[in-house]
Parts: sequence; C-alpha cells; structure tokens
Amino acid sequence: MPRPRRRFLPLIALAPAIAASAASSAFSRADAEEVRAIELLPLEEASWPMKLTSGPGAGGSAELTLAPIDGGGWAMRLGDRNALRLHAADDGTLEVSEVELKESDQRLRFDPPALLVPGTMSSEETFQRSGRVEVFATGSGERQTSGTYEQTVPPPSRTTYELPSGKSEAFEVANEVKIDTDWASVDLQLSLGLSREHGPVYRRLVSNVTKAAFFGEKTTRTIEQKLGN
Repeated sequence: MPRPRRRFLPLIALAPAIAASAASSAFSRADAEEVRAIELLPLEEASWPMKLTSGPGAGGSAELTLAPIDGGGWAMRLGDRNALRLHAADDGTLEVSEVELKESDQRLRFDPPALLVPGTMSSEETFQRSGRVEVFATGSGERQTSGTYEQTVPPPSRTTYELPSGKSEAFEVANEVKIDTDWASVDLQLSLGLSREHGPVYRRLVSNVTKAAFFGEKTTRTIEQKLGN
C-alpha cells in the first residue's frame, strides 16, 4: 500500500521575521561601499520584539532571537515558530542552510545554501543561485521528499521604514525563490529590511503554493511583521 503523503508547507520563514510599511529610494553605491551584511545582522546572541501585522497570529507579538547552535551556525527563531540556520560565507554573504517548519514538523535543507543577504550593500550584481532541497521529518530525521530550488537576488536598495519609534533608514534586499518538489511547487517573494541602528526591521513575504497532490490547488499567503511591541 502506498504511504500517505504529508502536507508540504511552504518555506514561510526564509528570512528574519520582520516587516513594516516602506518607501524605496535610489542611493549612491559609493555611500554603501563599506556597509557589510554582517554589520547589519551580526551573528551574535540578540533578540528583537516583533509585532505580527498580518498572517498567522496577526495583532500579537513575539520575540525574534538569534543564538548559536551545536555543530556551528546560528539559529534565528520567531517565538516558538519556524527557525533558520544561518552562517556567514567566506565572501561575507549571509546564507541559509536549513529551515525548520514547526507547523509540519519538517526540516528543509538547501545544497548549496540559499543566499539571504549579499556581502556588501554596494553590490551591483544580480545574484542567481540554484541547487537541491531535501525535506526531512524533524523528529525522526527521515527523508520525506526532495526537489530543486532557484533564486534571484537583485542589488540592494536604500529604503525608509515607518517604525513605532519613528522613521528608520535601512537597506532593502529583495529575494525571489522557486522550489519544486514531488508534493508542491512554491514561489516566494521576500523583501527584507536591515538597518545599522536596529538590525532587522522589515519583512514582507508572499508565498504562492501549488500542490501537485491536490489537483493543482493553488494558495497565496502574505506574512508581515515589524520591529516593535
């Protein structure tokens, strides 16, 4: 008898979980030449209060934390929800090697790691990356399915965000990721804002999921959070 298929949840956590309304503006690459990703999101123990503005738990709040994990790397987690495994590559880029999905008790592993933030904010390069993605059961470690991913990250832009504490100048990194597995096809559009003063201040994630096992059923989900109580 064929084994029942588990519902595959989209990668709804491919970034620090933060969001706010924003207005983008052009800026000089020279102004950003010395601004590195690791300055905007230092890999050290930290926490940020987050307001959930739309999506699951909208109107509530949660703590975004960053902490070291066994075996190397850093775990970024929003409350008791999804977590990212982050590390800094040799060229200074911030990358995601794994994502833990609490809702489905699953873990996604990317090979090579997916790009989160370019090494410097002065980059004029459009990054493109592709590779394999494997899905495991978090508890047993059993491999459930696999597939491919492709992503595109255009050059960062400078943006002003409206936060509870006032306006904040930050860099915005856009990220488009397409994931294909036996169970589902997932299109993700992410906007991530990082400031020198506050760290992560903004995230907007739109996910479009087409489930092959359910006659091509398509769902769209938008998740937003912002820095502040």
